[in-house]
Amino acid sequence: MFDAGFVRAAVPSFEPGGQLELSPPPRPTVGDLAADVAVLSRRATAIAAARGIRLEAVGLNPYHSCADVPLHLPTPRYLAPPDCPASTVHCPGRPAAGRKEETR
Repeated sequence: MFDAGFVRAAVPSFEPGGQLELSPPPRPTVGDLAADVAVLSRRATAIAAARGIRLEAVGLNPYHSCADVPLHLPTPRYLAPPDCPASTVHCPGRPAAGRKEETR
Protein backbone atom coordinates (compact mmCIF):
# COMPACT_ATOMS: atom_id res chain seq x y z
CA MET A 1 0.00 0.00 0.00
CA PHE A 2 2.83 2.45 0.85
CA ASP A 3 5.86 3.34 -1.23
CA ALA A 4 9.32 2.51 0.12
CA GLY A 5 10.21 6.16 0.86
CA PHE A 6 7.10 6.64 2.98
CA VAL A 7 7.75 3.39 4.84
CA ARG A 8 11.32 4.46 5.67
CA ALA A 9 10.23 7.91 6.86
CA ALA A 10 7.00 7.06 8.70
CA VAL A 11 7.45 3.40 9.73
CA PRO A 12 3.68 2.90 9.42
CA SER A 13 1.88 0.13 11.28
CA PHE A 14 -1.70 -0.75 12.10
CA GLU A 15 -3.23 -0.93 15.55
CA PRO A 16 -5.70 -3.68 16.55
CA GLY A 17 -8.81 -1.83 15.38
CA GLY A 18 -7.21 -0.86 12.08
CA GLN A 19 -5.88 2.56 13.18
CA LEU A 20 -2.86 3.78 11.25
CA GLU A 21 0.16 4.61 13.41
CA LEU A 22 3.10 6.64 12.10
CA SER A 23 6.40 6.23 13.98
CA PRO A 24 9.00 8.55 12.50
CA PRO A 25 12.51 8.51 14.00
CA PRO A 26 13.51 10.90 16.80
CA ARG A 27 14.27 14.47 15.80
CA PRO A 28 16.49 17.09 17.48
CA THR A 29 13.55 19.28 18.52
CA VAL A 30 9.82 18.94 19.10
CA GLY A 31 9.28 21.47 16.32
CA ASP A 32 11.22 19.29 13.88
CA LEU A 33 9.19 16.24 14.90
CA ALA A 34 5.90 18.14 14.58
CA ALA A 35 6.90 19.30 11.10
CA ASP A 36 7.80 15.74 10.06
CA VAL A 37 4.52 14.36 11.43
CA ALA A 38 2.54 17.03 9.57
CA VAL A 39 4.25 16.15 6.28
CA LEU A 40 3.85 12.41 6.86
CA SER A 41 0.19 12.81 7.84
CA ARG A 42 -0.55 14.73 4.64
CA ARG A 43 1.27 12.07 2.64
CA ALA A 44 -0.61 9.23 4.37
CA THR A 45 -3.90 11.06 3.70
CA ALA A 46 -3.04 11.38 0.00
CA ILE A 47 -1.99 7.73 -0.28
CA ALA A 48 -5.21 6.60 1.40
CA ALA A 49 -7.38 8.96 -0.69
CA ALA A 50 -5.89 7.54 -3.89
CA ARG A 51 -7.29 4.19 -2.74
CA GLY A 52 -10.71 5.53 -1.76
CA ILE A 53 -9.96 5.61 1.98
CA ARG A 54 -10.54 8.65 4.19
CA LEU A 55 -8.29 9.06 7.22
CA GLU A 56 -9.64 10.90 10.25
CA ALA A 57 -7.60 12.26 13.14
CA VAL A 58 -9.85 11.46 16.08
CA GLY A 59 -9.15 10.02 19.50
CA LEU A 60 -11.90 7.46 19.13
CA ASN A 61 -14.14 6.04 16.46
CA PRO A 62 -17.22 8.28 16.51
CA TYR A 63 -19.19 5.97 14.22
CA HIS A 64 -18.93 2.51 15.83
CA SER A 65 -18.85 0.85 19.23
CA CYS A 66 -15.88 -1.29 20.27
CA ALA A 67 -17.96 -4.39 19.52
CA ASP A 68 -18.51 -3.17 15.93
CA VAL A 69 -14.82 -2.76 15.12
CA PRO A 70 -13.16 -6.00 14.03
CA LEU A 71 -9.84 -6.92 15.58
CA HIS A 72 -7.21 -6.59 12.85
CA LEU A 73 -4.32 -7.97 14.92
CA PRO A 74 -5.51 -11.27 16.40
CA THR A 75 -2.35 -11.82 18.46
CA PRO A 76 -2.29 -13.16 22.05
CA ARG A 77 -1.58 -9.65 23.35
CA TYR A 78 -4.89 -8.38 21.99
CA LEU A 79 -6.90 -11.57 22.48
CA ALA A 80 -6.23 -11.67 26.24
CA PRO A 81 -9.32 -11.24 28.42
CA PRO A 82 -9.89 -7.64 29.57
CA ASP A 83 -9.12 -8.55 33.19
CA CYS A 84 -5.74 -10.03 32.22
CA PRO A 85 -2.76 -7.71 32.97
CA ALA A 86 -1.28 -8.57 29.56
CA SER A 87 -4.29 -7.12 27.77
CA THR A 88 -3.91 -3.68 26.21
CA VAL A 89 -7.38 -3.58 24.69
CA HIS A 90 -9.39 -0.66 26.04
CA CYS A 91 -12.92 0.44 25.37
CA PRO A 92 -14.74 3.36 26.97
CA GLY A 93 -16.41 2.24 30.16
CA ARG A 94 -13.89 -0.55 30.73
CA PRO A 95 -10.72 0.13 32.72
CA ALA A 96 -7.46 0.04 30.79
CA ALA A 97 -5.13 -2.88 31.44
CA GLY A 98 -3.17 -2.61 34.64
CA ARG A 99 -5.51 0.00 36.14
CA LYS A 100 -8.26 -0.60 38.61
CA GLU A 101 -11.53 1.11 37.96
CA GLU A 102 -12.18 3.87 40.44
CA THR A 103 -15.27 3.59 42.60
CA ARG A 104 -16.65 6.53 44.48
